[in-house]
This record gives sequence, C-alpha cells and structure tokens, in this order.
Amino acid sequence: MISYSVRSQISLILIFSVALFLGMCGVYFVPIQIGIYADNLNIPITQSGVVGSVEIAAMSMTAIVISPKLKVWSISKTAIM
Repeated sequence: MISYSVRSQISLILIFSVALFLGMCGVYFVPIQIGIYADNLNIPITQSGVVGSVEIAAMSMTAIVISPKLKVWSISKTAIM
C-alpha cells in the first residue's frame, strides 16, 4: 500500500475538487446562460431553455456511453473518473 503525506493528500483533494467543478460548470451555469440568452439576445425563454436541456442531455448521454468502460477500468481509476 502506498502511503501519502498529508500535504500530498490535500493536494489531491484540491485537484479533484477543481476538476469536478470544471466538469460540472455546464450544469451549474445553465440558469445564467438561459437568462443571458433571454435578456441580452432577446431569445424567448422557451427557446433558451432548450439549450439548457440539450446541454444536460449531452452530459447524460456521455455518462451512458462511458458506463460500459467502467467494467474494464480498475476500481481506483473508476473512482477518480
């Protein structure tokens, strides 16, 4: 078993936290994106909402496409992903 120092553990936690945030930015900013489209570009809210729906659907489809690979990867690699 590999032992890590406290400093390296904190570094890993910070790196993975930033990576998770960056990966989820699309979902976090959908309401802001819809508001910008509706206010600044004068696009109706219903059409702006479609953009958010497509973005969330794309992330869901990515998870479905990647799921068969999870059987092939090791448990530790899957936990990181």
